[in-house]
Amino acid sequence: WRNGMEKLQDPSSEPSPPDLDGYWYMSSLVLALVALFCQLICGWTVLCGMFLAFSFGGCNVLMHLKYYSGSYEQNLMTLLPSFTVVVVALFMVLTAPVHGLGYRSVGLQSRFGAVSMMLSSALLGIAASQASLYVCGVSPKSFSGERARLVASGP
Repeated sequence: WRNGMEKLQDPSSEPSPPDLDGYWYMSSLVLALVALFCQLICGWTVLCGMFLAFSFGGCNVLMHLKYYSGSYEQNLMTLLPSFTVVVVALFMVLTAPVHGLGYRSVGLQSRFGAVSMMLSSALLGIAASQASLYVCGVSPKSFSGERARLVASGP
């Protein structure tokens, strides 16, 4: 939305993700499954929130902002699903009983400590994803600012 008008979306103007190998997607899936296991089977709410903050609040944020092909503003707009998962995880951690198993599993006694652990997990996720993307040789896609032609020109 800009100036009260709906912005028309051209599929060619959407930022494209970097060329990643299957290990990135597999590790993201494993982190999400481990987080679900921690919450649903073991009842470790804060640990689940930490895994989700690491994956969605750290790794995905860095990848979307730095490695996608669009401008910073366009790349920021692709973060809504990751942001939603982090907010849901934060509310899940904040509404869990402080004296329950979800907090005791990581030795915490306060909500401030839980939020601090989630924030540190997100920062660790940024560092870990930057290191792994560097080791894998992934480079940021260039932003040309031009739209792709829909019809090819020439003979």
